[in-house]
Amino acid sequence: MAAIYCGWRELTTESTSHGWAWATGLLLVVFMAAVIYFDRLETWLSETRTRRKINEELQARCQRDWDRIRAPEVVVPAARRAVSNDLDLFGHASLFQFLSQAHTPMGRRMLQDWLLNPASPAEIVARQQSAKALAPHDEYREDLALRGRSLAASPMGPDSFLQWAEGAPWYESRQWLKAMVIGLTATFVLGLVGVLCGWLPREVSFGLMALAAVNMFISVGWVGSVHDVFNAITSRRNEVEHYQALMALLLEVPTDAPKLVELRQAIDGSMGYSVQALSRLGRIMRIANSRRSPLFGIIHVVMQILLLWDFHVMLLLEAWQRRYGNSVRGWLNAFGELEAIASLAALVHDYPDWAFPKVNTELACEFKAKSLGHPLLKDHVRVANDVEIGPPGTFLLVTGSNMSGKSTMLRSVGINVVLAQAGGPVCAREMTMPPVHLETSMRIRDSLADGVSHYLAEVSRLKEVVDQADVDRKDGRVLFYLLDEILQGTNSRERRIAVRRVMEHLAKRQAIGAISTHDLELADIPSLASASRLVHFRESIDSREAEIMSFDYLMRPGLATTTNALKLLELVGLPGGSDD
Repeated sequence: MAAIYCGWRELTTESTSHGWAWATGLLLVVFMAAVIYFDRLETWLSETRTRRKINEELQARCQRDWDRIRAPEVVVPAARRAVSNDLDLFGHASLFQFLSQAHTPMGRRMLQDWLLNPASPAEIVARQQSAKALAPHDEYREDLALRGRSLAASPMGPDSFLQWAEGAPWYESRQWLKAMVIGLTATFVLGLVGVLCGWLPREVSFGLMALAAVNMFISVGWVGSVHDVFNAITSRRNEVEHYQALMALLLEVPTDAPKLVELRQAIDGSMGYSVQALSRLGRIMRIANSRRSPLFGIIHVVMQILLLWDFHVMLLLEAWQRRYGNSVRGWLNAFGELEAIASLAALVHDYPDWAFPKVNTELACEFKAKSLGHPLLKDHVRVANDVEIGPPGTFLLVTGSNMSGKSTMLRSVGINVVLAQAGGPVCAREMTMPPVHLETSMRIRDSLADGVSHYLAEVSRLKEVVDQADVDRKDGRVLFYLLDEILQGTNSRERRIAVRRVMEHLAKRQAIGAISTHDLELADIPSLASASRLVHFRESIDSREAEIMSFDYLMRPGLATTTNALKLLELVGLPGGSDD
């Protein structure tokens, strides 16, 4: 307002000093400086709030406070849906929610792929080295999360940008329009220069007005399609600047591990121009977005009518697309992989006592873990056990009372196997295993809509597990199965026969695994007794004042010696006791 007042005084006051004009200019400079300062201050405050949220989520993860941790939706392929559900790999209170420090779509997809598809032993070692190298650089990982969140918060994601980069150029099917744009603009500019310099008669101005009318007609017909391309690349917030910041971070990645060096070379190798290329694209998109600016909007309209401005911006974009478009996927995948490694590195940083497992075909084909626990349980609640499963053709038979810890132990094994083959540390003091193909049958659900009973659903799932034992694996992997209280939907005699047949088949196919059961008589079947190793969990009852049942969740060798089904009935107030 002060600048407007000074400008009004300059226009209405008869003076040769032009003091009011100088005051107007000074106030405008101060105003622009204030705008720039407060814009930067707002950016700094926004980044500070984001950094605070990042650290609050890291703290919530250590506390297993699931409601304070992001849980992005993940679409799991049908073939791995059963294992994912059984082991809580995705969703609320899941391994993905606990592990993920990936914020961009490509990072989340990469981490999801790592959890669903086991890596080769060499790749596992490479990821372990990278996570170990990145773990001490917590400030770098925080910057990584900050930039990833900035891009994730933007309305235009990388998918549409990638689709444009790898797609056909807009002018490819409109070469005639490209020629018209260049020809009309050149004619208008030459004519205008000629008239202004006096080289052409002023009557030519009427021809220039006619050219402007033709430009308006072309703009009405095709500029909307041009703007669709602009919108596919970036929104008003110019996400390209976020891509540039992400690539700049990749160039600063620590080079203490071969895989991290490879990621850096992916954007800075023989085609090493990602930051410069994205910087150039950012400048082009700032020109394209000038149409949205209140300050330059009117100027843009004039330039569009006279010079077909947006069509020339499209020419610049297509020149960029032809030169760099095929490199964009590699750049984005490199950053997605870095986010996945950063997720593992954060786990290494927060849990230095967790071990990196040895996953190797040269090891004995057995699963061995010392002090193995469930990573999703709170530290003060988790109970660790030593677990051994194998050699091929044998299995671990887990017995015990209700609620004693059988299912949790199986899930502890399964989720640590997934972590190990993704390249991360495991919740154990030590762990060795061969490369495995993991299958589970734990949480079986019936379906009224599909007319599938619980028993039929369980049989169908067991069929899938058994079929995997018959697969000829050329990658050296052994089938690793985890079966929890299978075939509960039928009578005890038929269940015992069915379980025996399933376990005999898996043993003959040299698979390894573990099965939990309440049926203690399974241990008396000769064919199963010779292939099984018995362990059990149990409860204790304190009767000093009131009967209280407690569990220590420690796994012990041998067959279960206690049951608690009838005692549980009594404790909840239902008729229990013995059935004499």
